Amino acid sequence: MLTRSGAGVCRCHDCNARYVRLGSSMIRLRDVRKLSRALYFSLAMAAAVLVIILAISWVGGHEAVGPADVGCTQSLDPSPTEPVRQG
Repeated sequence: MLTRSGAGVCRCHDCNARYVRLGSSMIRLRDVRKLSRALYFSLAMAAAVLVIILAISWVGGHEAVGPADVGCTQSLDPSPTEPVRQG
């Protein structure tokens, strides 16, 4: 994945450490792996929070159904043919 973004992996022959080279910058490969794990973990937690929020709103929407929405036989609004009672 790093090579597709233009980065190259190189190794120090003296200390045998691997580095990621992106332009003129060099970062240890171990640090890049830690950052990518932290990023994936953060994305997974954000997705979990989104799923929980959607589930709560879906359940809350179904519990907020009024009697007119579930097939109540009495109309809440008078129809135009019925006279409106006053007083």
